[in-house]
Amino acid sequence: MKNWLIISIFLLISALVLAGAVSASTVTTGKLTTKNDDKSMNVQQQQDITTYNKSTELNSKTKLLTHAKLTSFTPLKVNQANPADKSLNIPTTKLITVQFNRKITNPNKQLIQLRKVDGTVVPVTYTIQNNDIFIDHSPLNKYTTYILSLKKYSLEDSSGNVLNSTYTTRFKTGYTNLLKYTAKLIIPKLGISPKIYPDSPNHYNAVYHYANSAYFGTPGQCAFLGHRTTYSAILRYINLLNCGDHIIIKDYTSMKISTYRVVSHEILYNYQLTRSFKKYGASSLILKSCYPVGYSYMKWIVHARLVSTVPL
Repeated sequence: MKNWLIISIFLLISALVLAGAVSASTVTTGKLTTKNDDKSMNVQQQQDITTYNKSTELNSKTKLLTHAKLTSFTPLKVNQANPADKSLNIPTTKLITVQFNRKITNPNKQLIQLRKVDGTVVPVTYTIQNNDIFIDHSPLNKYTTYILSLKKYSLEDSSGNVLNSTYTTRFKTGYTNLLKYTAKLIIPKLGISPKIYPDSPNHYNAVYHYANSAYFGTPGQCAFLGHRTTYSAILRYINLLNCGDHIIIKDYTSMKISTYRVVSHEILYNYQLTRSFKKYGASSLILKSCYPVGYSYMKWIVHARLVSTVPL
């Protein structure tokens, strides 16, 4: 009986030991499997990262090569400028022209700058036409040196080739008598082309340019007055002008044409009229005449915005 009991205990202990070994083997195997899975995932992730990096590097190289081609191999270049560098005795109302080797587009106004040698910046407007940019400005000071700068990236062509270096030209002004210019105001819609005078509104077949307003085609408000019943009543039908109609100024002194487009009109009493005009900001035109016809206590006012200024 004792022997049977001893044998039973021995068999029980053996069974327990065997079960523990199997369990330990399973846990160990599980741990090994987990490590292998982690290792497999790490390898796959590393391969994905490597593939992504190579793809990114390739794209970056392609972009750099494309950029290099656009900015280095076929850059936008200046062919000539008028006035030329170091020119003297330039009219103070001269329209500046810069010609490039290809058609230009997308100007960055912040990078186009006209300034005195002392650093004072002059407000400008500009018009692009094919290979040329025409830069207009308020009348300059006489006998003064100015510098025009077209900075790097200020312009590009239709293919994206940019001006990849700053272009500068300087010139010195002469004297221009702004009270003795020759110019006409042309309104195709009304079939009129009166002369422009800066001294008085009382000229026949003429309009008066307010001397304290902006010069033709330059930044600010360029203002005119014309009669509706006297002195040939040149603006009798000013009320027929509609939005979109053009008002053109041919300046034979500065040799340029400034074109404006009508955007609105209003009627104001004389006491509501401004006595001063801006010479900075957007270039606009103000055309005034009496209202109602035959009376002068109110004014019919047409507002127009600059479309372009090009050489005459």
